[in-house]
Amino acid sequence: MLTSIPPIVVSGSVMSVMVAKMASHGQTTYAKAATLVEQTIGSIRTVIDKFSYI
Repeated sequence: MLTSIPPIVVSGSVMSVMVAKMASHGQTTYAKAATLVEQTIGSIRTVIDKFSYI
């Protein structure tokens, strides 16, 4: 019974490191996507303002 504890601890720590890396990668990806959307909406507003004669 006690011999199974070290592998469980090691696998748990490896899993927590992997989850942390994946969360960090996901956060970076969402930040890049948000920047792209912000630039796109700004460009659309610029075009609408430039060619809107109302």
